[in-house]
Amino acid sequence: APEECVVVEDAAAGVMAGLAAGCKVIAVNAPDDTPGIENVDFELTTLEVLLVESNEQGVTVSLR
Repeated sequence: APEECVVVEDAAAGVMAGLAAGCKVIAVNAPDDTPGIENVDFELTTLEVLLVESNEQGVTVSLR
């Protein structure tokens, strides 16, 4: 289900697609003029702060 997915994107088209699909969206250095950028869940300037871990529930995505 899309609401259980996380999209990590730097391209405007990817951010827009993730939002349209109903996913959680993390924009990384996406252009400021990306349509819908104000609706993303997080805006990051680097992937270094993103922590992705596998666990018994599946995958956890968090910020360091």
